[in-house]
Amino acid sequence: MALRLTFVGNCQVASLRLAAQALLPEAEVTAYHANVPLPPEQIRAAVRDQDFVVTNIADEAPLGPLLGPEAIMALGVRTLYLPSFVFPALHRDIIGLRVDGKPLESPVGQFHSRIAVASFLSRLPVDHAVALFNAHVFKVLGYLDAVEPARVALLCHFKRHGFDLASHLREWEMRPTPFMHMGLHPSIFVLATLATLALEKLGLVEPGTVPPENVRDPLFGSVVLPVFPAIARQARTAPFVQFLRPGSRDLSDRSLSLSDFVNQSYAIYRGSDRPALRTPLIKETRRALRAALAAATYPAPLRSLASASPI
Repeated sequence: MALRLTFVGNCQVASLRLAAQALLPEAEVTAYHANVPLPPEQIRAAVRDQDFVVTNIADEAPLGPLLGPEAIMALGVRTLYLPSFVFPALHRDIIGLRVDGKPLESPVGQFHSRIAVASFLSRLPVDHAVALFNAHVFKVLGYLDAVEPARVALLCHFKRHGFDLASHLREWEMRPTPFMHMGLHPSIFVLATLATLALEKLGLVEPGTVPPENVRDPLFGSVVLPVFPAIARQARTAPFVQFLRPGSRDLSDRSLSLSDFVNQSYAIYRGSDRPALRTPLIKETRRALRAALAAATYPAPLRSLASASPI
């Protein structure tokens, strides 16, 4: 009978499964994304007959009592906890908005820009709003200073659970594309490495096994958010300046420039309830932008916006 291995957890499990299948072509490798579509009770029943389970649901998480490592080990299944790889520091400008209790759609799913919302409420023209996506403003908003603490926290979190990612992170940072598509969506080369490390811990591949290349990247078909050059430099990773809508690998059908994104966002906000846009975070963003624009160190061509537009 073929070895049976299952990955359980969030949206990352499909990529982990593909990488593991590439390393174990004779095995039966499956994946269960909790609540998509199966409820956790059904997933728990389904993994009962597996030889190995890798879960990224922590014991203390809401689903931990059903799908955490201790809960699955109690079924008599050999289980490994592999933390979810989360790194939102490359996309600190991205927020969600709600109107009448429902998520507000954006040009790319439900992902909005703090700078774009604040600029819209301040009646800045689109081209002026686009010009605010620069290193000076990112510094004032705290985006640049967030990168290194997030990097240290990520490495410490994985180290606590037995995974030393320091050398791997340095390698991912040197790739020609960013190592994150968005905060919860790592690139496939990250998840292929994590799958390989997990299989090493389970004794299913030899130590030092090279992670598989050319594995399909399911998360790339979802929304992909830009890593602006100033943030990329701070994070020592490659920049990516486009917004990608969900869809195929044909980027021409999915791609939005920053200007397109801001312009389409403005069109959405014009038809929305403006008080719903004035969240505490957006108010804080407007205050920070006002200070940034007024600063003597700010590039002169835009400094006059401080008085021309009530940010």
